[in-house]
Amino acid sequence: MFWVSQPLFLLFLLMFIRKKENKSGSVSIQIIDKSSGKYKVVKTIGSSQTEGELASLLHQAKKE
Repeated sequence: MFWVSQPLFLLFLLMFIRKKENKSGSVSIQIIDKSSGKYKVVKTIGSSQTEGELASLLHQAKKE
């Protein structure tokens, strides 16, 4: 049973949240997967220039 759930557990370890600055000066919040050795954007949560909105987007990304 442990071996069945282990790959699923490792999948979550290889996903993380990234804050990426855009050319326009805003910051995008993205969920990234690196399970295949390359960075792959799973989902872009949103972008903002204000700290309050960024905190809200980070909270939303952590829930997902």
